[in-house]
Amino acid sequence: MHEAASTYLISQVKECNGHYIMPKIFVPLHVVMISSCIFVGIRSITTEGHEQAKKFGAEGYEMRTFSRDRQFLENLKLGEGVKGVYISIDVDCLDPAYAPGVSHIEPGGLSFRDVLNIPHNLKGDIVAADVVEYNPQRDIVGGMTAMVAAKLVRELCAKMSK
Repeated sequence: MHEAASTYLISQVKECNGHYIMPKIFVPLHVVMISSCIFVGIRSITTEGHEQAKKFGAEGYEMRTFSRDRQFLENLKLGEGVKGVYISIDVDCLDPAYAPGVSHIEPGGLSFRDVLNIPHNLKGDIVAADVVEYNPQRDIVGGMTAMVAAKLVRELCAKMSK
């Protein structure tokens, strides 16, 4: 379910044979145990995208309903048997006012604080994370997006080290 105007991904990952498995890595199915997948900050999604998400059991939270969904998203808890979460932040989930240096610019995205509130308030451990979709060729505002991406990495690492 990759759409233009990417999303903030949270996958709850179960421990399997002492290893944490991340959803972006292709491994034999008997090793991967993802109990849920949440996409936050969707701004453009097709009917096919909705159907694909439903097929794979992913939950999508669009920006048009973010104010209604905020309380839930900022207070996520891990499900039964879940050892931690894998968080992938596509920098283009942010509004271009906060992060113009991305390949797929689309207005109406999350604020920097909206993004940080989710991992900061998460009731559970982050076992792995990434920050993706930064495009230095489009970062025309004095490296602003690079600073935003670096701050996101720093905050995720700090949360993981606790």
